[in-house]
Amino acid sequence: EGEPGYLEDETVPKGSTQPTYACVVMHIHNKRWEGVPFIMKAGKALNERRAEVRIQLKSPPGGQAMFGGQPLARNELVIRLQPNEAIYMKTNVKAPGLKTSVTQSELDLSYHERYDGVKIY
Repeated sequence: EGEPGYLEDETVPKGSTQPTYACVVMHIHNKRWEGVPFIMKAGKALNERRAEVRIQLKSPPGGQAMFGGQPLARNELVIRLQPNEAIYMKTNVKAPGLKTSVTQSELDLSYHERYDGVKIY
């Protein structure tokens, strides 16, 4: 069914109000990174265990106008440290065909697929 919640752990004092989740949004104030959020999230007893860095890039100028006002997801670089180490880039591209519509695609380097059989120590 899943892991027990934080308060269900027998080592946690009854009635504890200790925070177990944090989300921090950071910004670098210079011309290159202005408006690009760096988001860090951490917590205990979450549904999945993972460690990754996600960098969401600025929306391209005129991007929505190029695709008839369709909402665009931000392009994103993801570096997954654990589990299943990977580096991938989520990017908006024009969908195949004559219609001007956008779709999101991934350029993916999953370590276990690229280097099958190699162990990371």
